[in-house]
Amino acid sequence: MRKHLLLTAVFGVGVLSLPASALEEISEEDLQEVTAKGVQVIINNDDPDEVQNNNNDSVQLNDQAQKDILAFSVMNISNSAANQSANLALADGTAEDVDIHQDTFQVADNYVDLSLQVVFNDDDPDAIQNNNNASVQIRGDAQQNAVSFHNLNAANSAVNQAAQAAAVFDTGEDVRVDQDTVQIAINDTAAGQAVVNDGPSADLADAPQNNNNTSVQINDEGQQNVVAFTLANIAGAAVNQASNLTLVSNTGEDVDVDQAVTQFASNFIVSGQLTVDNEDIDGIQNNNNASVQLNANAQQNAVMFQGMNASSSAANQAANLTGVFSTGGDVDIYQSSNQTAVNTSF
Repeated sequence: MRKHLLLTAVFGVGVLSLPASALEEISEEDLQEVTAKGVQVIINNDDPDEVQNNNNDSVQLNDQAQKDILAFSVMNISNSAANQSANLALADGTAEDVDIHQDTFQVADNYVDLSLQVVFNDDDPDAIQNNNNASVQIRGDAQQNAVSFHNLNAANSAVNQAAQAAAVFDTGEDVRVDQDTVQIAINDTAAGQAVVNDGPSADLADAPQNNNNTSVQINDEGQQNVVAFTLANIAGAAVNQASNLTLVSNTGEDVDVDQAVTQFASNFIVSGQLTVDNEDIDGIQNNNNASVQLNANAQQNAVMFQGMNASSSAANQAANLTGVFSTGGDVDIYQSSNQTAVNTSF
């Protein structure tokens, strides 16, 4: 069997710019010596005539997966470190002081040595082929009409999602609310993808090909009408999402609100996609490397407080919101956000 690919060096520093000639035929013995985390090799000697989903270290939701889902927290992750949390407090009709303290401390530290996918089509594909490496792909009606507080789809990433909410109504004395959120996301990953269409005439007119490497791709009606407080579709990234919310109404005395968010996101990624030997292409081919792609009606009519689609990035989202109504004393509100995002990509 021809093992035409396996970038002998698909992962040295200069691998990402290798010409097709660098793809060497290797023996079974050579293949046995390949040692890395998350290695997938797909060899199609005959033309595939059915839909083929090749996923390596990836999240893929197809058709009606999680359609109409109702949940507080949703998490679909692969090769990732992720935290989701929520602190919720309600005080109503109290005669004495109200004192609420909410603290969240999250650390997501993710290290992936290597995610490598090699797909070789020795003949012309006759059906849709989805090749996902360290990627998130949402297709069809997946997560359409989904309702959740936290919604996370992540591959090869470090992600934190946190929310703290406090509501105080009709109290006769002082109200104090203290909310503090600290998030640290550290991601260190490497990913490479090679897709070789070696047929005499790769006619993709009826057989679209989606090649995703450390990418987010949302197609069709994916996440259409989705409702979420925090929504994140992440590939190869370090991401923090946080919010502190306070509502105080009808109090007889002083109101003191202190809200603070500290976020640190550090992302280091080596990501490369090598697509070669495409001759006489006639049809749709989506080649995404370290990218975000939304097609058709993806996320149409989506409703969210914080939403993010990110690839090969370091990102922070934070919100401090306070509302105070009908108080009989002094109002003291302190809000602070300290954000650091560091991204290194090769």
